[in-house]
Amino acid sequence: MDPGKALMEEVMGMLADGRIKAVFEREFGFEEVVDGYEIVGSGRARGKVVVKVN
Repeated sequence: MDPGKALMEEVMGMLADGRIKAVFEREFGFEEVVDGYEIVGSGRARGKVVVKVN
């Protein structure tokens, strides 16, 4: 098995059973995508920046 695939499967299992959690900084609507990219580019994001496409 590809080591990258094995690692991804392990991480997905850890997420599924609650051993680790994803940290979300903020969710942006599609019309705010530029604001989201600015936060990511600035290095200020402490978690994942999500752009929600309707």
